[in-house]
Amino acid sequence: MPKPIVTRDLRIFGDESSHSGDKAFITYGTMACERKDLDRITEKLERASGGPSEIKWRQLRKPNRIRYQRFAEAIFELIHDEKILFHRCVVITKDDSIHRHDIKKGMKDFVFFNLIVYARDHELVPAAFDVTLDEGVPFDTEELRLKLNNRDRDENHWSERFVAIREGESDKDRIIQAADLLTGAIAYANNTDEEAKTWRMDFAKMMARLADIPVPTGSRRHAGIRRGDIATFRVSTVRNLGRVSIFPVDWKFEQVAKYREESAAQLAMLPLGWTFTELLRAGYRFDVMCPRCEHQTRDFFVKRPLQADREVAGYQPPICGACPQPRKPLKQIRGLVFVTAEGVAQARPS
Repeated sequence: MPKPIVTRDLRIFGDESSHSGDKAFITYGTMACERKDLDRITEKLERASGGPSEIKWRQLRKPNRIRYQRFAEAIFELIHDEKILFHRCVVITKDDSIHRHDIKKGMKDFVFFNLIVYARDHELVPAAFDVTLDEGVPFDTEELRLKLNNRDRDENHWSERFVAIREGESDKDRIIQAADLLTGAIAYANNTDEEAKTWRMDFAKMMARLADIPVPTGSRRHAGIRRGDIATFRVSTVRNLGRVSIFPVDWKFEQVAKYREESAAQLAMLPLGWTFTELLRAGYRFDVMCPRCEHQTRDFFVKRPLQADREVAGYQPPICGACPQPRKPLKQIRGLVFVTAEGVAQARPS
């Protein structure tokens, strides 16, 4: 198959923040530019860096904050004035992650959700995406590339647009450092009280002013928030409204969808006009599980006999009360009914 004509040739550079420790939110950010602008961006950031040492949010200190401020100003000049650089950041609630006890296991999914946004933003545009991630990512980059291309093909009907995903050395790459600094500020804003009287919060607020993220009118979740407020680092941006975009991610969406499909397939094999009481008498047994937090109630209808009087068709289990509540409550999730293997073995349907 001939490759499509590429009208956008993007270089993408990624780095994470707050993926360790007891932080409530994890962030993964990427900087992107056209390949033809790469040298120009690198030269500007190198001049603004003020020295050979690496720029990194974790290494921000009072003595070097002027140097870091100059670097931040150069980033936003490239973003807003020269319009040749842009930033994408996903924010994940740690307590809503099945990998909350080992975030490195979930890093591949976090990076995936960030990068697939580029494909969705170029749904109708021939494009190529060449990705460099900070070294030491705990997953196989080629597997990630294949997964991204498969999803891009399914969603957007393009072939092999993610041409390469490699690891880079952040101490030698100023664009990875730019991604780290802005992503670190967004992570700090999400994980720290806005009223905290710290010079790091002052620096994050300065970056929010420079980011100048547009605030949509008429949105209740943006009520009282103005352009340049630190709060703009905590809410999702409108897609394609600005060159700095933040996406709070419900990355369990696919897990929920998978469990729903599995439950529906099991129930479709049962006589839908029967009640669960009748099915219990026939030997079936059922568990109910929340597809998000995976909290499970064994032998649900034995323990909840009033629920068992409902028919299989159209039955909706109760809303899960065990899900951890993030800062912004997620949509309430109902449990799903699953037929236990023991119940199937014992069943004697008539």
